[in-house]
Amino acid sequence: MPYTARPTTTGNQDALAFPRDFSQAHPEAFRSRCDVHVIAPGSFLITTRQDAEPEVAEDDPILGAFLGFLATQLASRPDQTTPLTEADVTGLDDLLDDVPGGDDVDWDEFELP
Repeated sequence: MPYTARPTTTGNQDALAFPRDFSQAHPEAFRSRCDVHVIAPGSFLITTRQDAEPEVAEDDPILGAFLGFLATQLASRPDQTTPLTEADVTGLDDLLDDVPGGDDVDWDEFELP
């Protein structure tokens, strides 16, 4: 669900005012410092600082956010989870032909479980 924040000021600082339902649904955003990552012009990822953040989130905040999203969805909507089928992976070999891999990767022998 998207929320709308409006620009405001606090003292002499620029700020964003979030609606009350956002702060009630996500109190963690207001109980710790946040990092703001510019991911594209006009698009930002706001992450709260946590003591036990996964290492990947520090390396790549977008991947960390995506993995967190996936974990939440898998836990809350297990009925939406299905295994990959042969039809799902048809054409991946052609798509990955020009993708370089490490010396220890034998792409010709690679198969999804």
